[in-house]
Amino acid sequence: MNIQTRAVLWTVPETRGNPTTASVFAVMAFAVGLLAMSTLNARASVYPGTVSIWATMGEFSPTLVRIITGKPYPSATSSLNAGSPASYNPPPPSSDESEGKLSPIYTWTWQVNYKSSEGASYASAPSADYAVNAIPASSLPGATLVFVPKVPAYWQVQVTCYVTVTDQNDTSKTWNGHSNANNGPRTLTSYTFDITYTGSVAGGTSDSGSVVSNQTINVHAGWPIKLGAKITPSDLATQFTWMISGAGGNGAGAIGGYTPIAGATSVTPLAASNATTDVFPGSATPSGAYYYTTNNKFAASVAPTNNTEIPYVMTTFDVAKAMATLSTKTSVVCGGDDSTLGNGAIDMGDAFLTALDPSSPNPQTKIGITFNSSPGGNSSFSGSFNFVQLYTSDDNYYDSSGKLLASNTQTGLDNTFPYGNQAPVGANQADTTNDNPARGPVSGVAKITVADTPIMWLMYKPAAAGSIWVPIDSVNWNWGGTDYYDGNTGTGWNTTGTTQSNNPPGMITNTYPVWSTVVKNTK
Repeated sequence: MNIQTRAVLWTVPETRGNPTTASVFAVMAFAVGLLAMSTLNARASVYPGTVSIWATMGEFSPTLVRIITGKPYPSATSSLNAGSPASYNPPPPSSDESEGKLSPIYTWTWQVNYKSSEGASYASAPSADYAVNAIPASSLPGATLVFVPKVPAYWQVQVTCYVTVTDQNDTSKTWNGHSNANNGPRTLTSYTFDITYTGSVAGGTSDSGSVVSNQTINVHAGWPIKLGAKITPSDLATQFTWMISGAGGNGAGAIGGYTPIAGATSVTPLAASNATTDVFPGSATPSGAYYYTTNNKFAASVAPTNNTEIPYVMTTFDVAKAMATLSTKTSVVCGGDDSTLGNGAIDMGDAFLTALDPSSPNPQTKIGITFNSSPGGNSSFSGSFNFVQLYTSDDNYYDSSGKLLASNTQTGLDNTFPYGNQAPVGANQADTTNDNPARGPVSGVAKITVADTPIMWLMYKPAAAGSIWVPIDSVNWNWGGTDYYDGNTGTGWNTTGTTQSNNPPGMITNTYPVWSTVVKNTK
């Protein structure tokens, strides 16, 4: 619970300054006027003039409770005149008047009522729910009475100050007076306002609506994050504005969701500023949660939309993300009289390439590119890794006269999610997969050109319920070339202009694979 003092109802008039170290005060003024009169033997008056005695009511502990002012509450900057009597004139001094050393004694009385909502009726507040502290002063101009609400509520406080001023040189001479705070009870509102969190916490625990204001919460990328605004009294605010650092769309540190399906997949963006109810993100996202996608620290704050007198509160999420490196092993592009696919085909990798590439990871199987993942530092993580690939093809087919017969130009999911319908592995396990792209042979085609640029992702999904996949590493790779039939020279099928990536490295990424179509195996 986050309870702090913000302001109090009454303030010292500017001409008097601030009589205590607290920020804003409730002030009751009682002036004792000591007449400046000559004695019978013409001795100068021992009194310097009117003496003002100030009884102040202010904050005692600024961290205990917040107090708001303003409609329908009095202004925090308004001054308060003393009640009747506004000033008190002591009897005129006599010929044997003292040297005027005065000693005040203050006595306070109070009546405290409160209610839980603005529409309720006031009732007497038990002493356990508030504190009143009288701080005596040994000399003029005054003493301080401190009222400290201990619970959030609507308060009604009536305070009366009684003062007795005694001449220290002649204790038989006293002057008495008293003052009410503005001749009637005054009202103030104390409240609590906090952020709550529902979700997992690093270390295997979880929170369900726990107050996390001004705290740092350790979470994992991909976990569902649900926040709430908790304000008491509850009728102080009903609409709230949330601010989420790092929020955005694909590639941002915080997103609204990601659900990969075969047909089409996109990232649900999360707006950095969201006006909603006391639940966030609520209906703003499909799951009612949002997600961090990268290791960093992010702030989340909330402020009432319909009560600007209450300041925002915030919390910090320290996000950890599973780690792994992605490496590759590539083969070469071949074509012509392909021993596997047949004449008029072009592919990346083939069994007969053993002689050209003895270090091929499995020379008995056609392998164009192999992807290997190696996890690191994931002992505190529970989840699984898997692969997904987006494939961009740029393939063209021609007849013997050079006429373009067909083009295959598209970008989309490479067949399935996950890639190859491969089973996931644990957060601390290595994994591998491969791709063996090929085009042709096609009947009636005399030339094929290929310039394909796939991207392979390594993804991770935490085991916590409701988690989403987060991107870890990605590899951009390519392959291509031209396979054509030369009937004039008798050389048959030939391959030229071949290109392919050479063991491209994986790169850390926060960008998700998204697609609107599926690229099926094609010739």
